Amino acid sequence: MRIKRLSRRFAAVVLLLAAVLPSLCRAEVYLLGPKRRSATEGGNGLPGQEFQELFDHKPLLEEPIVYNGVKTTLHVLLIKRPPEELLAELRHRYPELKMRADSAGVVLFWPGARGWRQRVLLVGNVEQGNVTCFVMRLPEKTPDRPQWPRTLPLPPGATPEETILFEDSGVSYGAFRGSLPPAEALAAVAEKLAAEGFTPVTGEAAGANTVARGELFLRSRPRQLLWIAFADDGSGTVALTPLK
Repeated sequence: MRIKRLSRRFAAVVLLLAAVLPSLCRAEVYLLGPKRRSATEGGNGLPGQEFQELFDHKPLLEEPIVYNGVKTTLHVLLIKRPPEELLAELRHRYPELKMRADSAGVVLFWPGARGWRQRVLLVGNVEQGNVTCFVMRLPEKTPDRPQWPRTLPLPPGATPEETILFEDSGVSYGAFRGSLPPAEALAAVAEKLAAEGFTPVTGEAAGANTVARGELFLRSRPRQLLWIAFADDGSGTVALTPLK
């Protein structure tokens, strides 16, 4: 079945992606259940089978991406199963599966073949009884210090940790770590963006705001939306999407 692309609506979807991508990209993992043979060694997993082949689902998005310099694909799909039911089945069928709870949902690592694996973020909706899955196939090792896109702002002294380029839609995403307080880092970025024609939307980037944690910026030529957020531990994320 050919996946339907949502490029025209990606400007709205990117805000959701910006919220969940840190969980998908940088999650630590734990083991659920007793240690058993791994899926790639003939355990309960199915070697070479993609995660999205395990359950009936509705495809929402398929986008070629470049993650830390590695070409791959991001799949977003909807599984019409209650979250707890889906997790219970995963734990039962694959007790050796690496999985952990995260603020955005549940992250798991699905073993693949020939040195590749899938990172999967499950975002459950209890009221609607379904689960949105973000699936990214990656090699076991990617560059530790990716090249930072010139289109994205980087606070003074910050170090790049992850970058993603969505090749079809032109969206850029980055995660970084620095030492400045969030309000100070945001003020520095806002000054740079203002010189490039961006206008803050929420007002949180105002210089007198000492509790600022993030901001939305718009630019009219070219039409772009930029979202940036900071945490107290020095980490931050930024996403830039073109608007049509």
